[in-house]
Amino acid sequence: PNTTTLERTVASAILSFCLATHPQDRDADVKLRVHLQRGPMLAREFDMYLMALLPSIDIGPKDRLQAWKAFSLNKLQHIIKALHDDTAPSSVERVAIKSCADCWFPEVVV
Repeated sequence: PNTTTLERTVASAILSFCLATHPQDRDADVKLRVHLQRGPMLAREFDMYLMALLPSIDIGPKDRLQAWKAFSLNKLQHIIKALHDDTAPSSVERVAIKSCADCWFPEVVV
């Protein structure tokens, strides 16, 4: 599928975080906030998602991680679907994407 530079950049930043952080890590929220501080493009996309989802509500760590998971899955759907295409990523990328999806989105068949 065709993707924009923004979509690829955001997907790459999401995968970077998800591959480096287990969803049950007790410091996952702190790590997420640091990751977002280091990636302004990703932070802006996530902030827009939160504003659309929960306008004028400050969310806590648990809710932020749940929102992150939903945001990430939404942003990665086209990449996960591409695993079954002829235009799929390379085998190394495929393994990384599958590892990320298996850990963070076990309900999604990859």
